[in-house]
Amino acid sequence: MKNINPNSLSVAFKNKELCTRSGTCVAVCPEDALFIGKDFYPEIIPEKCTECGLCANVCPGESVNFKELTQITFGHENVDDSFDGNVIKTFVGYSTDDKIRGGGAGGGVITGILWDLLKRKIVDGCIVTRMNPKQPYYGEVFIARTYEELLQSQQSKYIVIPVNAILKEIERLPGKFAMAALPCQIHGFRLLQKLDHPITKKIEVVIGLFCAAAMEPFVAIEMMEMRKVNHKEIINFNFRD
Repeated sequence: MKNINPNSLSVAFKNKELCTRSGTCVAVCPEDALFIGKDFYPEIIPEKCTECGLCANVCPGESVNFKELTQITFGHENVDDSFDGNVIKTFVGYSTDDKIRGGGAGGGVITGILWDLLKRKIVDGCIVTRMNPKQPYYGEVFIARTYEELLQSQQSKYIVIPVNAILKEIERLPGKFAMAALPCQIHGFRLLQKLDHPITKKIEVVIGLFCAAAMEPFVAIEMMEMRKVNHKEIINFNFRD
């Protein structure tokens, strides 16, 4: 087996505990040497790896340079160290669409914004998550292009989902896209922007979500086993409703 210098790879191959499993490294690999493996950690095909270092450069797991992130995102280096970060204005709201509002985790604001972007043809699709239709105790990332598909993405998923892995598919698709993602995932996207990677030109709107926790992929199955529920019989799974 080919030996790879771990310093040329994302943090998962050096210090697994720091890996956020954002999927950014998988998306950026030009040789398709990385893939999503067990428990959604990246795994490598050594024979394909050229040690280019791209995955290490876009990895959000090892450290966070807030000054650099502020420059990439806002065009200045005036870092606000408060919890809120760089705030221009704050609003409280909810979707005026009753179905979206009723199905949302907090008034359906994010889904409402994404639906408006689709309706007005500002974007052709939205990068969002849902529970896997075939294995509903796992989460998955997908591209929502319709109202009905956006409704599938509603509610919180307290489980690891490597959202940025789908950016590899986005790079090959025509059109513009919106992205609703967690801080670590957006951090990976900003690092792609720092490199002026072609993938980032496809993303027209980035919406950041708060992150309370992301449980291991196997936690839902373990919870069901504790309650003597056969997870293979589950047809629908929600963390909250």
